[in-house]
Amino acid sequence: MNVSQAGAGRTIPGVIDTIGSAYAMLNRQPYLVMMLVLLDLVYWLGPRLSPVGFTARVTQWLGQAGADSQAQSLVQDFGAQFDNLLLLLSVLIPTLVFALGVDRMPQLSALSWSVEVPWWLVPPLALTLAALGVLVGMGYLTMLGRLVRGQPAASTGLPRAALRNGLTMIGVYLVLLGLFVLILMPAIITSVLSVIIGIEALILPIVSLFLFALSLWAFLLTFFVEEAIVLSQAGPLRALYLSYHLLRSQFWPAVRFIVVVMIIQTGAPIALSLFTATPWGVPFALVSYAYLITGLALASMIFYRDRISLVLAQQASRTVSSES
Repeated sequence: MNVSQAGAGRTIPGVIDTIGSAYAMLNRQPYLVMMLVLLDLVYWLGPRLSPVGFTARVTQWLGQAGADSQAQSLVQDFGAQFDNLLLLLSVLIPTLVFALGVDRMPQLSALSWSVEVPWWLVPPLALTLAALGVLVGMGYLTMLGRLVRGQPAASTGLPRAALRNGLTMIGVYLVLLGLFVLILMPAIITSVLSVIIGIEALILPIVSLFLFALSLWAFLLTFFVEEAIVLSQAGPLRALYLSYHLLRSQFWPAVRFIVVVMIIQTGAPIALSLFTATPWGVPFALVSYAYLITGLALASMIFYRDRISLVLAQQASRTVSSES
């Protein structure tokens, strides 16, 4: 299904056509999946940097502070589930091992080992790996963006462009963190006061619903931030602005696209987990998931590219009309 682009003399591809074009483009450059495959191989066969010491220390501090057993159990469960700090390298680009968890993969004791990180080293190491994950992820997306623009995916200017885009994405995270703190503080104060007054049964569900709705809306509004950075060379605030206006101007096509992407991204690991029961099926599963995710990332780039010029043209037209 195609959507007419008024005044441009052409049509904008619909969601299905956009995804089809993305995979057709990927089929001509299949080597692009290798970054995700290599990350998964590191997660599967490489060392596990365990934060168990840190979670144990936090649990001890909570006990000394008088926290209940439920809060301590939550911290312990988190440490048990997130048992490899290296997974922070996938902060921007999902991989199969990240989606399924290392425990769902066949264990090769001769090739994999666990390293317990000292508790004091976990916070700085986690921040370092997360920042590195942003740089790696934006490097991967920069290659895809160059391909969408008709340029060679890999060239001499790629490292500089990837570094610039990575630092911009870190700036976006800092902006969002600041906004989150500004919004979260009133919610925390309201929740605490409701407990003190004794009306938490009424207030806490409302606060929880508000935060859930706000998180969902923020997810939608920032969905195309990476594409704005890579394709429009936007800074942090400009990238947020472009993503917001794209969603506002193309709301239903964008929502349909996001839903399709999330269904594929969520359902694919479940289907491919059938091949991870034995080591021989793992390579097929890793390559298949990397192919699916890379195609979806290309589709997001194409979706943004095809619509952002229309969005900006419409905005400029409204500005001229209001001034005249």
